[in-house]
Amino acid sequence: MSLQIRKRNSSSNFKLSCQLIRSGNVSRIRLALILLSMEHGGHVNMNGVEFIECSAYRLEPITQGSFNDLDGEVIESGPIQAAVSPSSLRAYCNPQSV
Repeated sequence: MSLQIRKRNSSSNFKLSCQLIRSGNVSRIRLALILLSMEHGGHVNMNGVEFIECSAYRLEPITQGSFNDLDGEVIESGPIQAAVSPSSLRAYCNPQSV
């Protein structure tokens, strides 16, 4: 699953955009093509890729000994959850240096 935080409209409503590829819905070759096309955004319109907007999620493993990966780093097997926290981060930059 791939996650992005996007602002839906001009209000302060931010949502997580979850990109899912469900096992059993795509072949291994199709999965490889989807993963390779993610680099340039070509996966967006491919069959087998689902997009769900939410403000929070929780993933729980359904089998023992599952494998979790976060940005290429192996993490402890177990539930993973995330939520949008509005106004928890502010970024400032010097417009002259951009």
